Amino acid sequence: MYWCLWEVITGVCRTPLVNFYTKVPPCVWKLGWHVTPQGEFGTEILPLPPDYLMEKDILKEFVDVSMAIGWTNRQQFEETWAAFLGVLSQQTAEDDSQQGDIELSQCHVIAVRAITNLLLGATIVESNHLLTPPLLATSRGTALQYLRENINMYLNVAEVDGYNMHQMSTSKSFYELFKLKHYYCLSRDMLPSDETQKIVYTDMRSNTSVESFNDDLLDSVLIGGGVSRHPASSPADGIANVLPARLTHSDLDLRSCVVFLLQLYGQWLGQGNRSPLALVNETCRSVLFLSELFTERAQFEWFYDLLTDIQRSHSMEDEISGQYMVLAMCKTAAVLGQDRVDPEHVVKTVEAGLKSSHISTQTNSLRGCTYLLDSSHCPDVVSQIQPLLMDYLTRNLLAMVAAGCVGPTQHIVLQVRTAVHFVQYFSEELQDGEFVQTTVSSCLALASDSESGLPGGLYVAIVEGLEELLLHGVLPRIHADAIGRLAADRFAVAAPWRSMLTLRLLATSMYLDRVSDDDAGEVNPDATVSAMERVTAMLDRMRKGAPREAKCICSVLPQILMDFFPIQEVLNRVISEFVSSFQVHPSIFSRVVATVFRTAPHDAVVDWVSLSLHNVTQRQPAYMSVWCQTVLLGFASDLLPLAVWANQRVGIFAEADRRVYLLVASHFYRFELRTSEQRHGFRLVLESAAASNDISLPYSSLLSVIST
Repeated sequence: MYWCLWEVITGVCRTPLVNFYTKVPPCVWKLGWHVTPQGEFGTEILPLPPDYLMEKDILKEFVDVSMAIGWTNRQQFEETWAAFLGVLSQQTAEDDSQQGDIELSQCHVIAVRAITNLLLGATIVESNHLLTPPLLATSRGTALQYLRENINMYLNVAEVDGYNMHQMSTSKSFYELFKLKHYYCLSRDMLPSDETQKIVYTDMRSNTSVESFNDDLLDSVLIGGGVSRHPASSPADGIANVLPARLTHSDLDLRSCVVFLLQLYGQWLGQGNRSPLALVNETCRSVLFLSELFTERAQFEWFYDLLTDIQRSHSMEDEISGQYMVLAMCKTAAVLGQDRVDPEHVVKTVEAGLKSSHISTQTNSLRGCTYLLDSSHCPDVVSQIQPLLMDYLTRNLLAMVAAGCVGPTQHIVLQVRTAVHFVQYFSEELQDGEFVQTTVSSCLALASDSESGLPGGLYVAIVEGLEELLLHGVLPRIHADAIGRLAADRFAVAAPWRSMLTLRLLATSMYLDRVSDDDAGEVNPDATVSAMERVTAMLDRMRKGAPREAKCICSVLPQILMDFFPIQEVLNRVISEFVSSFQVHPSIFSRVVATVFRTAPHDAVVDWVSLSLHNVTQRQPAYMSVWCQTVLLGFASDLLPLAVWANQRVGIFAEADRRVYLLVASHFYRFELRTSEQRHGFRLVLESAAASNDISLPYSSLLSVIST
């Protein structure tokens, strides 16, 4: 409800009629500011005078409104940019008091946050929708080997319908958790996270896996592939080609904006300039985020030199500065390579960050390690941080299993993601396999724990991480089997949204087992039995679940049945389940019936429908028997409009339903039944049903129709 209301308010505020008024902070009117409206609607007003923005309270409100509503054209972007830049350009007067210097510094901090968010927001793919938009993204890594070799088989498994999963959740954020995104993106959180952080500022967090790590990880990756483990181009090529194409519609010159800000920041942070510590920290944070828009190697070199200068004047005991320094140092080192940076200094920075008592510093150290691990330019640095990272992750994963998930959820999730990422790409270098064993066993133990003690974000990270390990093929068979058992167990007993997320892992495990058997050139009877048990678990979950769960399961069930079992067995199982009185969602399950009937050979469908007709007439209550026959015979006869119409009238038996049944059944008898034996059997079933049921049912009428 909150998101719906927010979308309405934001949409109204972006309309030309009220847009100019909504961009003015309310407190400005109270201070006596008067302006004459202009424009077509008489509501356009001039931009706010720079003097007003030097008041901290007014600047805060202006930033809140500007970042929440966004800009609608290039002129508004430039006006907002000029307003923030005017604040940053203000200098301290010689006769100002110490209090005045403090207030000016606070305004500078607010403006730095705002102008950074403004530039990053300009990379939104669809700038007319700023609620939770996708930002400029660049792929990192290559397609999974399994997907390249078995793409047709995997299409209907990996892409469990995101829309249905969105319906399963009560929070908008879950929709992003369920999406399969094989790319890295910038931050998409354009709203204030809590009341204490009212200044809207993009909280970018580092990616540490093949997929984007939702809101629990830093959505920050070197644009251009420069830190990719499988680089496809030079560091500057990717963003140089992608960014202009994305911004052609708005004709924004972000390069000039970034260059101007870097020059300004260089004046603030240069040697001999004693800027306030809060401004130094915020400026470093801003440059770190703006590095997503760097297009030249020289910009990263400038950033690295700036970091080394700041570290000389700020000790690592300053945790606020240190949390940004370690991430920025790793990112620049990953881009520039060990020939340009000091490898020993980078390793010491990472080691100090991992040993820090400050959670934010540890978190950013893990994110920084991911940049280094993905870089092909720092082999010496990677070889030295690997044991440090393995020791840190092993110690913390075992502690989580022993004592429970104690600490910030984001940090715990990041540890799991980083461990999974490490196993994915460095499994060949892990000689003893102890780290792989620790990672998998810890994930299995945490996911098997009581749901009440496991945060939702951590469960998502574990399930998606285990799926990635399966798809990369880096796990021995014993671990893959254990993951499959976990998926079956969690799918059966977990809460609805957790169960539907586990469905993807369950199906992935099934397909990988089949591929392993195909590669071995043998048919494993145990694998067939296991697949049947898991299909049975899906059907059981659908029977006791909500309609939304049933829809999600039905979106993947037909493909699984057709891939794993003979067509005769599939038809028997589908028809039996559809007419079963234990199936509480027959109208939803009819989608499976329609898909299977459309895929299977037509003669086989007609034969199985004819053989099952006697069981269908025994369905209770009697009117449900007529409904089941109408749907089955309609799909088997390719009378899709009538079958779909009947499917929407489950539980209803009126004169219209009676007529549709007679039409569909008579068509099936005359045009689908090819042999006299089939027609004779059809009549016998109807005669038996007419003799044992209420005369109000249409069986006697149908016999009269087909006899003429």
